[in-house]
Amino acid sequence: MSEQGKVEHVSAFFSKLEPLGYTLRRVNTNQGRYYVVDDRMFISVTSLIDMTTKTDEGLVRKMCDTGYNEWMRFLNERATYGTIMHILIADFLNDTFINFGILDARIEELFEEHRVEERKRFHFMDDLRKDLLAFAEFAAEHQILPLCAELPMVSFKYGFAGTLDLICLMDIKEKGFFGEVYKSGANKGAPKETYNVKRVMAIIDFKSGRNGFTDKHADQLTLCRMLVDENYPNLLEDYDASELHTFNWSPKDWRTEPSYTLKNQTGATPDAVAIAKILIAKEKVKDTIPTFLKTSGMVELGQRPTENYHFKRVI
Repeated sequence: MSEQGKVEHVSAFFSKLEPLGYTLRRVNTNQGRYYVVDDRMFISVTSLIDMTTKTDEGLVRKMCDTGYNEWMRFLNERATYGTIMHILIADFLNDTFINFGILDARIEELFEEHRVEERKRFHFMDDLRKDLLAFAEFAAEHQILPLCAELPMVSFKYGFAGTLDLICLMDIKEKGFFGEVYKSGANKGAPKETYNVKRVMAIIDFKSGRNGFTDKHADQLTLCRMLVDENYPNLLEDYDASELHTFNWSPKDWRTEPSYTLKNQTGATPDAVAIAKILIAKEKVKDTIPTFLKTSGMVELGQRPTENYHFKRVI
């Protein structure tokens, strides 16, 4: 995770889409994460949702049972794991293969980069291998054709920004009546409900957790779809796709063969609700200037640290 106040330039891990007409920077502040274009700041999707969506009650209970410090340590560990998993999936989508002969070395490289503790590395290594196999299974089953991975975008219309894990073409199964009839039995000649395979455009958001998806995840995907609608209004026509769907994907804790959870979140959060959340978040931060804590010098025991810190504006 990025340290507070560090401004980093962000761009897609890879993209086959038309380049966007702007460049982005990203920064974590004491008011959440922001994206910066020129001298304008845009609240991130994740910060926007955190400000406007109630935390799941089960998570609150877990935090209380675990204790705040231990819970924050756990969240930071899981966030680091999720970041590494995202990078490895993006590697796979970009390279179009996984070379398990060199995968462990790549994972060790990421462990060093993200300062993963030694005590966690063995379990992380095993889980990451399994998660990549689960994603490979998903990609094959749905015939994924990736168009971009880790693509940051801004909505100038609504004033927010976010990074999309994956936009792709994929096959989905659609249940319905497609001309087949019962050939025998009491229903002979009657329409028979079956499955049809359909090629669609999809926005997919990856989660490393195994505990299902929440309203926050549905909210996030609607906001991501709004970013795509604004930045790539002709995307469906460009790729001759009939529909745009949104999905959450996560690996399962599988034992004998790779498996995963895929949830279609298309329409789960209406646009009107997402727009209301944007307005609420903007209202919460409208009178604040995003800043980060800057420290310097030395402070001795018994000395007040009045000269050792100040809050610096992001831009």
